[in-house]
Amino acid sequence: MAGDKREGAMVWVLALLSLCAILGIAHMKQSLELEDAEQAYYSQWWRLGYDDQPPLFTWLQIALNSLFGLSKFSLALLRGMLFASTIWALYALGKKLLKDPAKARLAVLSSALVPVFVDFAFRRLSHTLLLCLVVLLTALALARLIERKSPENYIALGLCLGIGMLTKYNFALFVLALALSAFLSRELARVLFSPKILLSLAMGLLLFSPHAFWLLSQENLDSIGRHLSVKMGGEMTGIPILGPLWSSFMALVKLAWPLILVSGVMLLKKVRPIRKDKSSWFFQLFLGQLAVLLLFFVAADVKQVETRWLLPLMLPYLVLWTDSLVPRTPKLERWGLALFIGLLGFQLLRSPVERILGLPSDNQYDYGPLSERLREQFPAEAWVVPNVTYGGQLRLLNSNRTILGLDDFSVPKAILPKEGAMVLIPSEQDIGPHRPLDRLIGYGPDKDDLYIYRLMDVRALFP
Repeated sequence: MAGDKREGAMVWVLALLSLCAILGIAHMKQSLELEDAEQAYYSQWWRLGYDDQPPLFTWLQIALNSLFGLSKFSLALLRGMLFASTIWALYALGKKLLKDPAKARLAVLSSALVPVFVDFAFRRLSHTLLLCLVVLLTALALARLIERKSPENYIALGLCLGIGMLTKYNFALFVLALALSAFLSRELARVLFSPKILLSLAMGLLLFSPHAFWLLSQENLDSIGRHLSVKMGGEMTGIPILGPLWSSFMALVKLAWPLILVSGVMLLKKVRPIRKDKSSWFFQLFLGQLAVLLLFFVAADVKQVETRWLLPLMLPYLVLWTDSLVPRTPKLERWGLALFIGLLGFQLLRSPVERILGLPSDNQYDYGPLSERLREQFPAEAWVVPNVTYGGQLRLLNSNRTILGLDDFSVPKAILPKEGAMVLIPSEQDIGPHRPLDRLIGYGPDKDDLYIYRLMDVRALFP
């Protein structure tokens, strides 16, 4: 037991340093990152769904807010805990599959070679970061099932499946990869085609069903479909089949180009021959995941594949990369540790340096003057603002006030204000007999023109 603690000490240190760095970075910013602003807004209410995202991340944020209040600290704390837990889960998965703690530590350190993980996920991602953790835990549950097909391990897999679908919808692509890989791997087939898998399916459906009923509302389905279509480049033009394949290939390259570069250097220097274990169930799962991703992007004619969509589904396979190419040497571990800590330091210094140099950054904009102005002019009314981003920025400064975003299509009609509201609209409009009371020209990081109204009934703004 003491040996296990010593072997994992480095991972604990990295997890703690990451948590502290994320908390520190949050307090160096003048305003919130996009995803934090969204959570500051949505965490006003318990709902079964939040626009085009499942509810689990926001539920966790509401729970933290109830303990610490809404603040930069509570918003960063959740992301910091998830990032630290993801590092630990990657280590646990590597240790379980490779039976080698040193190799498992190298798998954790190799995550520093995934730019979207050590930059985008570290500084701002919310649901995607939670999904990284859930996919790793699901893979770990599978590894335990392959070793011991007990009812409790099947229930653990079901918990992961249900939680995954409550985290982000692209978890379904991981589930499809599991199903496909069962036809490639005898080990997975014995697990997934066992009658006990009904325990997993029942547990997963039990967890997911309340959100599923909310999701199946025609109004919600239509709205989510429109949002996802825009995200996947539905308004862009491109060549069918070839366009999605090329976009997928480029996204994979952007996701892993430092890994590709390091692999090339190792092969040229003949540091170690490639170790291939094509019979491994985890390798078969990797092939199944690639196949499912490509088939989905082609079938859906996705014209713009983002690296953050691929991150949770590809992150577990750092274990394969480490086992196949990376030699087990103390020197390499020291270099990897220095790189990881160096990147944490870079991220920590990035925000103050941007501010000192006057570099343009959305999270350095001060929403305080707008908040003060609205409080003076509309002290009692609810506020309706152009979007959830504005809503989150203002709610951070006014945590006891109801704030609604005009682009929040899932807002329950029951919570709409019935006694008048201040409405901030990004274009001058005649709303019935109403005229703007005031205006803000060129406001915010995007230089919006905002017009202020007072309305007694805002229901027509939320069809």
